Amino acid sequence: TPPVLTGVGGAVTLESPATPVFSSPGAEDACDPSPALSFSDVTLPGPCPQEYSVTRTWTATDACGNRSTASQTVRVEDTTAPVIGGVAGPETIECPASPQFSTPHATDGGDPAPRLTFQDVTTSGACAQQHSVTRTWTATDACGNRSTASQTITVGDHAAPEMVGGSGPRTIECPATPVFEAPVVRDACDPNPQLTFVDAITPGSCAQQYVVTRTWTAIDACGNRSLAVSQTVTVADRTPPELGGTAPDLVVEGPATLPFSAPSAVDACDPSPT
Repeated sequence: TPPVLTGVGGAVTLESPATPVFSSPGAEDACDPSPALSFSDVTLPGPCPQEYSVTRTWTATDACGNRSTASQTVRVEDTTAPVIGGVAGPETIECPASPQFSTPHATDGGDPAPRLTFQDVTTSGACAQQHSVTRTWTATDACGNRSTASQTITVGDHAAPEMVGGSGPRTIECPATPVFEAPVVRDACDPNPQLTFVDAITPGSCAQQYVVTRTWTAIDACGNRSLAVSQTVTVADRTPPELGGTAPDLVVEGPATLPFSAPSAVDACDPSPT
């Protein structure tokens, strides 16, 4: 009659990287008070490097060579996804800066070197210069378990265009027409900001004199508006009319009527000088 093995546990499943721990059975024999107890292990690989099973078989042998066996199998599985660390929170930057993402890392209890990849998705904003980029990292271990983490960086455009150049105030002589020099518009994000202007005319002290003030405003595609820039041109009339058709002095004999000429007056600005 072979010995009887007692205390052999049932099958156990552990999560990697745990090490298999087996039960501690005993052996009883009706005739041999101390039967010999030995064991051997057989390891079988699983579908991925972190998974395997170990079957431990105990053998109890009494002094007369009668023996019995019992086995316990411990399976080590990897069902836990890697952990991604070092992912920064959302950020907002100003155009034309480019998004600079954090540099995360992945750790896994079973896989010492999980694979880390990423993919970017760009979402348009309310205007051409505004957008957001979401970078999603995926960590995958050798057993196919995966986890994800994301960071979103929003690119905004809140800076107004700048205007440079243009001319200062000028005074011209009637009947010249005011000519303005438009300023140059620069915007860090919008290559073609819109430049508009409005003219305001202020009458002078006489009909031929007036002042024109042109005010420029620049607007980019995101609606940011620059400070107004103005130029004033004053149209003056400082040239007197010219008299024409005046005859030379005459001497007449009385009682003749005095024959004065009928001169004309020409003015560059006033069509009807008095």
